[in-house]
Amino acid sequence: MRQKYSQVWGGVEQIYHLSMNLPKEYHLPAEYDIVSCKNCGFCYADTTAAVQDYDYYYENINFYASKPETAGYEKTLNDWIDIIERTTEKSSCILDMGFGDGRLLLALKQKGFDNIVGVDTTAEGVALLQNKGVNAYVGSIYDEPAEEMKQKADVLIMSGVFEHLLLPCTALSNVKKWLKRGGKLVCLVPDMDNLATTTLPISYFFHHEHINYFTRNSLKYFMSREGYKECFVVPQFDQYGNMVAVFEYLGESVDVAKDFSGADILRRYFEREQASDARRYRLIEQLVESRQPLILYGCGSMLQKMWAETKLREGNIVALVDKNIMKVRNMNMGGFHIISPEQLAQKHIDGTICIFCAKGSDSILHDISTLGIYNEVVII
Repeated sequence: MRQKYSQVWGGVEQIYHLSMNLPKEYHLPAEYDIVSCKNCGFCYADTTAAVQDYDYYYENINFYASKPETAGYEKTLNDWIDIIERTTEKSSCILDMGFGDGRLLLALKQKGFDNIVGVDTTAEGVALLQNKGVNAYVGSIYDEPAEEMKQKADVLIMSGVFEHLLLPCTALSNVKKWLKRGGKLVCLVPDMDNLATTTLPISYFFHHEHINYFTRNSLKYFMSREGYKECFVVPQFDQYGNMVAVFEYLGESVDVAKDFSGADILRRYFEREQASDARRYRLIEQLVESRQPLILYGCGSMLQKMWAETKLREGNIVALVDKNIMKVRNMNMGGFHIISPEQLAQKHIDGTICIFCAKGSDSILHDISTLGIYNEVVII
C-alpha cells in the first residue's frame, strides 16, 4: 500500500476529508485528507498518488492543449502581456513551463517577443506550438533542461502549475536550472485568501487536480526558501480568484515569516460551504426518490463529489453527458459510458437533465438550447 505524502514529512493537522467518485481511467485516488503542516502552515492534499500517476493523468486524460476559449479570455491575455512587459524587455528569453494551450506564448509573439520557449508534458501540445512557429520541448519542471536552455531564461512563467504539483518544493528548486540568477519567476495560483468571500462550491477549488493551496503569504514563504524575493503581486487577477505573483531569483534564502493563516481560512470556508452542499444533497435525494429518469450533465468535480457523498448512484440514471472529448472518448462513470451533448440531442433521451457544474451553468444551458434539447432542466 502506498503511503500518504504526509508520512514522508510528518507533523500535519487534518482540515477536511474529500471524497470523489473518479473514473478508473484517471489512475488517481478517489479520496484524501486536506491537511496543514504544523511546522510552516502550508496546506495541501495528503494523497497517496505518485508523480507518475499525475503524469499519466495529464498526458492521457486531461491535457490542456485544446481548451475552449472562455468569456473574458482576451482580456486575461492582455493582462498577462501587461505583466510580462512590466517585468522584462522584448529581447528577453521567456520560457513558459506547462504552457497548456500555448495561447499566452502566441500572444507574446504577436506583441514582438521573439525569444520565447514552451515546455509541456504533452507531445500533442508541443507539436501544436511548434507548428505555429514557437520553439517548444516535451518535458516538465522535474526534468533536466536541454543543454541550450540551462539557466538561459530571463523570465520563467508557471501559470496554473504549482497547485497541481505533487512535489512543489522539488519543482521550485529545479526552476533555477532553467532561470538565470536575477531572472524573474512569474506564477499564477488560486488565492486561498479569496475563500472568505467566494460563493463557489468546494468542488471548484478542491478536487483531484488541485493539491496545493496557497495564500499570498504562504506563497511568499514557499518561494523565499529557494532564494526568490517577491517583486509584486496582482491579486484578483481574473474572475476565478487567481493571483499572479512575480519573484526575482536571488540565489540565496530570503528571510520571510511563515504563514499559518491557511488552515483557519480553509476551515471557515468548508464549514460555510458544507451548508450549501446540504441543500444539494436534499435536492438529489428528492430526485432519487422520485424515480424519474435522470440525465446527469457534467461529469467533472461536482458530480464526482456528489456521487461519492449522496445516494445519487441509486437514482434512475439513464445517461451521463459531458462536452470534454477525452471523457466522451475514453471513459465511463458508474458503468455508464459518457456521451456528448450532440449525442444526447441525437438520441432524444427522455429524462430530467441535472446539471452538475461548479461554475458556468449558463454555458451549459446555452448549449442545451442551441442543440434543440427540450428536456426539463434542474441545476444542482
